[in-house]
Amino acid sequence: IATVRSRYRSAMNRGPMAGRWWSKPDGHTGENAAVYVKGASVLQMLHVMLGEKAYTQSIQAYVQKHAHQLVETDDLRRAFEEVTGQHLQWFFDQWVHLPGSPTVSVSPSWKEGVLTVTLKQEVDDSGDNPFFRLPIDLEIGTESNIIERRVWMDEPQIKFQVDLEAPPLWVATDPEAGVLASFENTQSQDMWVAQLQSQSPNARFEAIHQLGEAKAQDASVNALISLVQSEQEDIEYRLAAINALGSLSTTSANELLGDILTSSESARIRKKAANALRGGDGAGNSRQSLSGALREESNPHVRSALLYALARHDSSAARSHASRLLTRKASYMDPEKETAARVLGKHGKPRDLGVLLANVETSKHRGILHASAWAASHLVRRQDEGTARDAAQRKVARKLEPLLQSLDQRTRETAISVLGLMGDNQSAAILEAYARSEEVESTAKSAKSAAQRIRKRDALEPSEEVEVENRLEELERRLKELEEDAQEATKRH
Repeated sequence: IATVRSRYRSAMNRGPMAGRWWSKPDGHTGENAAVYVKGASVLQMLHVMLGEKAYTQSIQAYVQKHAHQLVETDDLRRAFEEVTGQHLQWFFDQWVHLPGSPTVSVSPSWKEGVLTVTLKQEVDDSGDNPFFRLPIDLEIGTESNIIERRVWMDEPQIKFQVDLEAPPLWVATDPEAGVLASFENTQSQDMWVAQLQSQSPNARFEAIHQLGEAKAQDASVNALISLVQSEQEDIEYRLAAINALGSLSTTSANELLGDILTSSESARIRKKAANALRGGDGAGNSRQSLSGALREESNPHVRSALLYALARHDSSAARSHASRLLTRKASYMDPEKETAARVLGKHGKPRDLGVLLANVETSKHRGILHASAWAASHLVRRQDEGTARDAAQRKVARKLEPLLQSLDQRTRETAISVLGLMGDNQSAAILEAYARSEEVESTAKSAKSAAQRIRKRDALEPSEEVEVENRLEELERRLKELEEDAQEATKRH
């Protein structure tokens, strides 16, 4: 469910998967993210809405009927309709042919033995936020049992009522993650704490998330701490609770996270604790905990997370460690060296440029090479304008230009992006020549754009250059994190 929730978030507000003449924008098929991520989300919705048996039978019928054939969306729809006997054109029109996703506010209230849940969908007259017909499952926790109801939202605002002798402990919306929608639930922190008792994974994850987003209270912090400390809990819940405690960043929360760094036997939990401390405000002894754990930790992925977190709270100590690390002989693939490069890019001194450029070599692992190239550009950009910075910028450009001949496309793309920020007229000429010979159209286009940018650099405000550079480097970092998450998921399965 944690993966499903992540995919749902990335699928929100995407374009249409398979556009029609009435679709927006322009009736064209959506971007890849819409096709793949939203496609998986649509299957999850069908799974929850129709149930395990009907869903499995429908998929089997679809595969058997169309084996070794070309298919279209309507073939899948007809397979589901034939098995279930339900009309599903409305479902595919909404989720496949239209862009976007709905936002629904959920407001429970109890009075005189009656629970009223008001659901309101954001809709406007412009057509940009069309009305979505939704089956919404509700889970109502009481002292004696769990009440489950499915409510069909067939108009922008509806009210659902159920007789209850006492106020509900919690009201969970979409407990099985069956709707690609943003739900804005308004219930008290005590109700979110109570919702941790739910047996529905999505309901529990939502409660953990909400407790991490709210103003810290003793009850919510203690509930999250208990969840983290419970060895009987599934690790995914514990990881989510660690993340929430990092957001709250109270003294007690940070002390627990600091203890985890040296006491937990799980590398995943130690890494998550380090990442959580990275985002906190340093309450408690975060700096000392991170420094001590970094000295003792042996797992390179955890050490990488610890170094990131230390840079947040003690940039000087992190910079010294990163500088030493980048001169150390290491294994070909070393995530800690990638992190060290990024730390120097943000906190390093001009003399660290040579250390970074020494790692911009095709003999290095691709991740280390890319991180060092971006870090070098960041370090140079942080220097005061003048002859020293100009010389450093030329040094970076000369180092990056040969990478355009790399056999690795991602490396060539990184070189193009960094040269667009650091290059001079010589770089522009090399990029233009490269663009004429590059067979990958998108890469050739990027090279032409980078060359044009160098030629027109005087017309670009420095703040704009920094903004673009930061955005590109952040995309590179996020892609790396996704690759690491995919590798971890593969190992677990």
